[in-house]
Amino acid sequence: MIPIHATVVEVEPGDHLWGLAASAVADALGSEPTCVQISSYWRVVVSSTLVASGRPDLIRPGETLHLPAFELSSEPSGGQAPQG
Repeated sequence: MIPIHATVVEVEPGDHLWGLAASAVADALGSEPTCVQISSYWRVVVSSTLVASGRPDLIRPGETLHLPAFELSSEPSGGQAPQG
């Protein structure tokens, strides 16, 4: 299992939750993640991240997001339940 640590990010122009999730997974892996690995964390991010708009598909520059901790499977095919 590869830990993704909880983090706080400030949204920059052009950011989106998929990209933020991809960056977090890449940082944890130290390499380029697969779409499946990103997707496993992205689903957790979408379901647990509160955004000011109330819509996870609409984040705004300057908004502060709390991305959750997660245990990513070392297999390229996915992850596990989030840590609480």
